[in-house]
Amino acid sequence: MRSYPEKIHEFYKETYLYYAEIANAFKEAGADIITYREEGASLDNISPKHFDEFIKPYLTKMISLTKPPRILHICGQCVSGEIEIITKMIECRAEAITIDERTSMKLTRENVDRVKPGYPIGGNINPFAVIHEGSIERIRAAIKRVIDEGTDMVAPGCDFWLETPIEKVKAFVQATAEFGTPPPWAKGK
Repeated sequence: MRSYPEKIHEFYKETYLYYAEIANAFKEAGADIITYREEGASLDNISPKHFDEFIKPYLTKMISLTKPPRILHICGQCVSGEIEIITKMIECRAEAITIDERTSMKLTRENVDRVKPGYPIGGNINPFAVIHEGSIERIRAAIKRVIDEGTDMVAPGCDFWLETPIEKVKAFVQATAEFGTPPPWAKGK
């Protein structure tokens, strides 16, 4: 990005339309939601300045070319102290964002509500250490925590681990229904 920024822009200009076409094909085939998963745009990999220059314009274009509802997910750290890209994710114009387990749900909710109160966020249960390897009690505690911290959609921080026992997936769903209806942070509103 620093040495050859024009190459990065050239690559994105050549590819973003194809990703939008693929997303639209999924919608036409019956997908309910399109999730754009940006694997390399977290604060672990690039600066907010580079996010603005190299990632946000193309994500925004791709998202605008597909039918709602759309979710934007970024793997890795999206809030680190005073530095964050959560507000930049919202500016990409998806109907919701999701975060991975390395990003604090509480800080995400605070950043979101500062710029767009009530905007839907999801995540961020660790799919391996909590869902796959953790006990049922650990799964339940993690789900209660993210709901208490402000998630709108309980979800793994990344994909479910393929070998996750079905009883743990069922516990995940049951705990979400139990603790999330209505979410404790929205009681009394």
